[in-house]
Amino acid sequence: MIEFKHLRKSFGSCVAVEEVSFQVKKNSIHSIVGENGAGKSTLLKMLCGLYPPDRGEMLIDGQSYQPQSAQEAFAKKIVMIHQHFMLGTQLTALENIFLSQTSLNSVYQTTDRHGLRLQIQTLLNDLKWHIDLDLPIEKLSVGDQQRIEIVKAILTKPEVIVFDEPTAVLTPLETDELLQFILKLKQQGLTILLVTHKLNEVIKVSDQVSVLRRGRFVKTFLKNEIQVEAIAEAMVGHHIKPLNRTEANSVNTILETTFSQKTIQFKKGEIFGVAGVEGNGQAQLIQNVLTALKINKISYGDITEDRLHQGCFPHLSLLDHVVLKGPPQFQNNLLIKKNEALDLTEALIKKWDVRPPLAQQTLGTLSGGNQQKFVVGLEMSKNPHFLIAAHPTRGVDLGAISFIHQELQNFAALGGTVLLISSELDEVLKLSHRYGILFSHQLQGPFATDELNDQQIGQLMTGTKDGARL
Repeated sequence: MIEFKHLRKSFGSCVAVEEVSFQVKKNSIHSIVGENGAGKSTLLKMLCGLYPPDRGEMLIDGQSYQPQSAQEAFAKKIVMIHQHFMLGTQLTALENIFLSQTSLNSVYQTTDRHGLRLQIQTLLNDLKWHIDLDLPIEKLSVGDQQRIEIVKAILTKPEVIVFDEPTAVLTPLETDELLQFILKLKQQGLTILLVTHKLNEVIKVSDQVSVLRRGRFVKTFLKNEIQVEAIAEAMVGHHIKPLNRTEANSVNTILETTFSQKTIQFKKGEIFGVAGVEGNGQAQLIQNVLTALKINKISYGDITEDRLHQGCFPHLSLLDHVVLKGPPQFQNNLLIKKNEALDLTEALIKKWDVRPPLAQQTLGTLSGGNQQKFVVGLEMSKNPHFLIAAHPTRGVDLGAISFIHQELQNFAALGGTVLLISSELDEVLKLSHRYGILFSHQLQGPFATDELNDQQIGQLMTGTKDGARL
């Protein structure tokens, strides 16, 4: 159905896509994987009319296809669910969906909002999602905002849906439900392009997997060739070493705080993990810890859940972020030491493999994974005593996940304390020395990493035991 032929796209001196050629079969689920900055989003934005290619061509059903805008792609029934949401934050969820279903010429015409609401609710029920459609977007969780984007796309009745990291902010259970829904879309005759860093998702649903590395096409794996190890090695160009959890090197308490009438002690040299479905009190726990850190004058780094709205300034450069949010020496002087700030920016770019490696690059123009790598590296560059790491590997590739995990371990091994909050249970269990489980704003635990089995963890995460609500 879709063919890319010798596509190239550059931004100034940075080549994002170079000589990429492969085909996508009709009525298939075709995954596109690669490291952050490999060119995946750029390639798909060309398909969706957001970027014109410098050279090369695209074909749809064998016919030349040269979209000049998203509207032209939409006319071909191609829609994209972006990793970074396209939502009016002060409008309600229903209003955002309503606007996506109408043209500018008809937006003021009388519309059956009641009928649209019923249609939306039916789709939400199919997905088993519970969203208050009358809440402003800014009051919804990041996960619910992602779900609104998915609903917007599906309601347009497209023939091709491009999913760019659709599960990055979903829990494991929600992810499984969405993957089942994607399989159902395929059964209904749609063609799906799926960008994800989670290879377990690729294994579950893909008919083909195409790998990009540093802007170039590497290989397309057919269904009977899809194996995690082979795809991972094609993505990064080498074997990824497994991480071995280290033991905590101290029993001394650095911070004590109270959450929901429960006292929590954080110790030096440990990673304290928090598992749980998002929206069960994670934000409140972080606020309690931040308040305690400030009261006790403990230096801290803060890797936020929502990097675009809480952790960075999308329209400022990487260098600007180092000056504004970097180590204290850049904030405690009347004069900015620009050369020192530039040296640190370039060192962060090199250490964390941020692509493209340009200190003056605007942060908002980087891919989501490269933004995340820079934000994590910047917070850790402050050399704090305490690090709040909320979903630190969200939207990053396998190689970067491995690197971030190792850096968190190194930080703890040198006596730092990490509060790790993640909806990825495997991440919590792999890294934590102790962990708790949040449900309905109550923290259960802490537990040792081998104290509970999967069934017990699942029961605590969902607030049930033997099918009954706790």
